[in-house]
Amino acid sequence: MNEKIIIYEHACNGSLDKHLDNPSLTWMKRLKICIDAATGLKFLHKGGVDQQEYLMWHRDIRSGSILLDADWNAKISNLEFSSKFYERAEHLDDNACTSLGYIDLKYKNGGFLAQPSDIYSLGVILFEMLCGRLAWSEGCENHSQSLGPSAVRYYSEEGNLDKMIFEGIKEQIIPQSLTTFQMIAIQCLEVDWEERPAIDQIIIQLQKALEFQEDYEIWEPKLPIDYKEIIQVSKNPQIYKQITKKGLYDTFSKGILLQDGKVWLSLGSNGERNELISAKRFSYKDHLLRKWRYIPDSRFPKVAKMLNISNLNIQIKIRTQFLSPSVNYKVHLIFRFSGPRKSEAKRMYVNLKYKMGNENLHAYFATWREDGWMMIELFQFLNHKKDTDFEVLLESFSRCYCGSDSIYVEGILFQAIDNASLIVIFGSHSILFGLYKVNIFFSKLQV
Repeated sequence: MNEKIIIYEHACNGSLDKHLDNPSLTWMKRLKICIDAATGLKFLHKGGVDQQEYLMWHRDIRSGSILLDADWNAKISNLEFSSKFYERAEHLDDNACTSLGYIDLKYKNGGFLAQPSDIYSLGVILFEMLCGRLAWSEGCENHSQSLGPSAVRYYSEEGNLDKMIFEGIKEQIIPQSLTTFQMIAIQCLEVDWEERPAIDQIIIQLQKALEFQEDYEIWEPKLPIDYKEIIQVSKNPQIYKQITKKGLYDTFSKGILLQDGKVWLSLGSNGERNELISAKRFSYKDHLLRKWRYIPDSRFPKVAKMLNISNLNIQIKIRTQFLSPSVNYKVHLIFRFSGPRKSEAKRMYVNLKYKMGNENLHAYFATWREDGWMMIELFQFLNHKKDTDFEVLLESFSRCYCGSDSIYVEGILFQAIDNASLIVIFGSHSILFGLYKVNIFFSKLQV
């Protein structure tokens, strides 16, 4: 038995033509479906997995031959009409491609087929996705009245496609995405084969259209509301002008250097802000015991090298500017020893003595971070505004446990945390108890 059978994976959402006028099929979903379809066509046009010497044409690309799975991923079907050809146009006498509205005029009128014929059909599908209707609607009498030629003609006359866009998605589409999408769709319908884009170029432009849309829908809402103002106080504001919103979000997540290189701002997983203030903002009572040094893995150009850890005398009086309101924060000193790491343990006993107001305090354990720096918690508080005053005097580390090595001080980190169990309201701030006891006057206690 010589019968050949093509087996397709079950697509529970059926074919694309059934969903063109479905408003729940958002613009972003439509763009992803278009990219999937173009990628499938590229697979054929490039000779499949093995990049064979022959090329494939589908010959019947239409929305009815694009199947959608449960996650709205698109796959091309109707491959029974596909044929392999070498790099030249072929004259065909069969009637494989009979789908009205999708047919390349050179194929329709002369029977000549080449890769650009599939490109034409794909361009028609792009217009179907944008306009929310089939290429050949009721009332069409000839090819010139079908969707593809009508859209190109309308754009040529009006300079836009605003009145043809499907109302169910019209308000979703941002201008940059629309412009990129409609221009590549129009190019697909060029009369001359040579003027039509290659499948690789179509995919690139569709991905750009999706990137513009994702920037608006996904990434911009994740950025700080005042991200434009924050960028203006960065070291080089101009370098961020051409970066996408996703690129900006990635930059903010990793951290951005602000205010002449003295503040490092980063975003947490929930958009909360973390602020690291450089040791350059601190005061040092004995300048002879402090040297400025460049450390390659520091966030700042210079860090403070403290030569005598038993007599630090670092006066810190700073004001934050970028913290998230109504968020709990831990305040850490970020430092490291100038010599080799003293222990492989995650935590190290250092007994940092410091003073806040009239209170003499101790922070006993420092934690090693993955970047090689150490952090030690000074206190916690519930922040009510972006700018918060913070004052502390760092006195000494224990030589008994830390040895006689000098240390590098990078700065003070205000790190957002999720929860805290005990809150003390003090003035305009709420101080949270950590591992040690803080005796402080308070007006209200909340457990």
